[in-house]
Amino acid sequence: MKTIVLIVIGLLVITLLVLAFCKKKTKTDTGLQSVTAYNPTSREYDYRQRENLVEQSDTKYTVPTQEVQQIELTRSAVEHASSRAKAVIRINQAFFNKLKNTYAQAYILYMNGNAANAKRREYRYLKSLYYRSVEAGARLHAAEKECQQAVAALQRSSSGESALIKSVGQCQSMIAKLRISVWNNTHTLKLYIRNSGAEGRAWYNALEKKHKEKYGK
Repeated sequence: MKTIVLIVIGLLVITLLVLAFCKKKTKTDTGLQSVTAYNPTSREYDYRQRENLVEQSDTKYTVPTQEVQQIELTRSAVEHASSRAKAVIRINQAFFNKLKNTYAQAYILYMNGNAANAKRREYRYLKSLYYRSVEAGARLHAAEKECQQAVAALQRSSSGESALIKSVGQCQSMIAKLRISVWNNTHTLKLYIRNSGAEGRAWYNALEKKHKEKYGK
């Protein structure tokens, strides 16, 4: 009889411990979910697999003519050199077609983030614009690297294509200028998001906390 009582008491203790553990776990999970809602790596705002970064809510700005012309001039210079088989260069028609599209999208995003009314846009739009701007900057950076590698390869070759090197270098500089502007503008967008309300402040604080954990500042 005494043994049975001890077994019953033991089972009750185990049951209470299990219930306490589950309650604690539920509280922890709820806390994690509240942070995840503002997680900067949220799948909802992962635009890496999306070709078009521009959305209907964006104002459609037009890329300045001289910047479009620079891309076309570099394209022509590459075509001319390739047709004479004097320069082997990795950038081609496909690269320039993609560059025009990437550049135009990045320009539109930058102009929307830099517009006078940007700070008054609602939280969800600003957050989307922030992540799309980060991705646009990354795509410009990739194009910039392609141009840099092409220039380095041409400088090592004996083709003597100085005009081509100059043209690709100018195109690279133009890409870098927009990329820097787009990425710098993401800092301003973060502040707009922070000032957009409770959700924005929570997102901003979570992002800053993650940044400090990763970089220590």
